[in-house]
Amino acid sequence: NPFPSMLAENRAGAAQGFASIEAPSGTVIAFSTAPHQTADDGAGRPNSPFSAALATRLRESDEELLAFMKSVSAKVASSTSNAQIPWVNFSAYQGAFHFQPPKPIATPTPLPPPNSPPVIVSIAPLQPRQIEGEAFDFQIQAQDLNGDAITAYICSINGGQEYRGDHSKLSFRDLAPGEYQLRVWAEDVHGAKSEPFDFRLRVETQAMLATDQTSSSTTSPTDKTVDASSPSAAPTPGSNYTETAFGVNIRMIWIPKPTEGNLVSEISTGFWIGESETTQAQYNVVMGNNPSRFSGSPELPVDSVGWDDAMAFCQKITNQTGNAYTLPSMAQWEHAARAGGQKTKYCFGDSVELLGEYAWYSDNSEGKTHPVRLKRPNAFGLYDIHGNVSEFCLDSKPMSPADIQRMQRFNQKMENRRTSRGGSWDDSSIFSGFP
Repeated sequence: NPFPSMLAENRAGAAQGFASIEAPSGTVIAFSTAPHQTADDGAGRPNSPFSAALATRLRESDEELLAFMKSVSAKVASSTSNAQIPWVNFSAYQGAFHFQPPKPIATPTPLPPPNSPPVIVSIAPLQPRQIEGEAFDFQIQAQDLNGDAITAYICSINGGQEYRGDHSKLSFRDLAPGEYQLRVWAEDVHGAKSEPFDFRLRVETQAMLATDQTSSSTTSPTDKTVDASSPSAAPTPGSNYTETAFGVNIRMIWIPKPTEGNLVSEISTGFWIGESETTQAQYNVVMGNNPSRFSGSPELPVDSVGWDDAMAFCQKITNQTGNAYTLPSMAQWEHAARAGGQKTKYCFGDSVELLGEYAWYSDNSEGKTHPVRLKRPNAFGLYDIHGNVSEFCLDSKPMSPADIQRMQRFNQKMENRRTSRGGSWDDSSIFSGFP
């Protein structure tokens, strides 16, 4: 017995076996058996039951100390038919102790939630304008994280009747002239529906189209199309057109040159400009990536791109189509944004109360961007002139207070900054207007 003084051996009837001892702070003491019990010393064998169990578990186990001692105790109890049960006395100790380094715990690959709904990836081609009597066809690309079959594609017009089909291509042919709000879903075999995808469609008569092509003061938008197989025909000045590049449509609007006495006078010819901000779907197809911070719809404007990225996007479309594309100059942007108008705070006038009808800005954006073409266009038919995301120009000038504030907010370098115009989703009404 290692603790004879604690057993009071000089007393008659003193207990035999090991005596318990209080473990000093930060100490763990392991006994081969319980207090006042005797341990098998393993006579005739290489080791006692306790030593044998301890040696085996030291080689095998990476358990934390207390769990390790429990497994040793269980092994000893099993080998002695519960005649000997080891005892552990310990004080509080910090952290975790292992005789063997613990093995890393494999992180299981997360599985998609059961019956997660499908997700609409893109809709193409998106042609916001259509001529009366012509077919309006669009292809829906959707995927299901569970691999479930997508069995239905659903479209509603102006929140009314739903049209269902079992093919990803939907067609409409008998729409009267007017503005339509379309909402599309995909549905899987279990009936789970995707989040809706919203976009607008304008159906026009031939007479309306002719007005677009000849007007000198107001022009409605059209798409631009870039075809990967053959160069596009040169557009006709005075007409809107659709360019198709890499299978995506880009609506281009003819902007007539300024009239005499116009606020912007340094433009000598008319030009074309995109109907809306470049969407994430367009950018992703052309550039092969989508750096945007915001997600949820392929019709969201692409964000988090630099001036060089914007120029590279234009260059790729130029190379694909044979038509020359670049960013607008500051003068071109100003003339197009004001729709040839005079000096007002916004493209529609000076009333801040009307800004929410034309722009996503800090008061109504809910802290995020929104799909393009959901607000009212300016008189030339250009959408999101104010708010949503700001737009780069080709040239630069001393930055406006809005530009400086934006650079500081995102901790960007101030030197050699190209001009961006129009304000964004997080700008106030002050910075969303013209400087």
